[in-house]
Amino acid sequence: MTLVQGFQNPVDPHGVRRWSAVYNTNDGGQVTVSTWNARSEDDPKPSRPQPALNADQLTKIATAHRWDAVISGLPRLSKHSQPARSKGGPTRPAAGREHLISVARSLIPDGLGIVHTEGDQYGFIDLVVNDGQGQSLITINAQQWIPNDPAIERQFTKAHTLTDGTKVITGQDDYPSVVGKGVVQWTVDVMRKSGLRIAVSEFNAPAYGLPATRREPPLSVKQLTSIALNGAWFE
Repeated sequence: MTLVQGFQNPVDPHGVRRWSAVYNTNDGGQVTVSTWNARSEDDPKPSRPQPALNADQLTKIATAHRWDAVISGLPRLSKHSQPARSKGGPTRPAAGREHLISVARSLIPDGLGIVHTEGDQYGFIDLVVNDGQGQSLITINAQQWIPNDPAIERQFTKAHTLTDGTKVITGQDDYPSVVGKGVVQWTVDVMRKSGLRIAVSEFNAPAYGLPATRREPPLSVKQLTSIALNGAWFE
């Protein structure tokens, strides 16, 4: 069972929240239950402070035995099968969970100890780090889009473009007070010409909903940019 509490757009700290529970059965089935604090997943504005279901409720739904009959009746995909592309979204995660966590570990600077890691099959990974001055959350989302997809191009219209065509957005924002007292978020969002998108965010708190443990996150925006642009994500 994997629980993920993030955002529909991982670089928008004021946007729509998406909370999900992902349950993998012993026979290869999977149940994913998601809830948003908006009227639909495509709505750009929240309609309420938090999604309607909490973590316990999502877990209860995802693990219900009533899904057993549904899963057993589904056709099995071969290893060569590819999921259909959803309209206006990434075609797939950029890589598997373990690979992304491994790459993230290799890119975290020396002196910044990793306390905890977590990830899911959608290309989202979380790392809790500590340099001795307070724990901080780092989130990374790796997505593979079709190059020049209008749905993602719109989000990078004001980005800085590098000589190789890579688009970069950076941001330093105060986090809404409903999430955690004194929390700030620093973000770097990168889109390669190949369609590979890497969004890296860090907080001066150890988790969503917790107050700040320090005045600023441990990594500078320059360091976050270096992580997002690193070629290891291609490997």
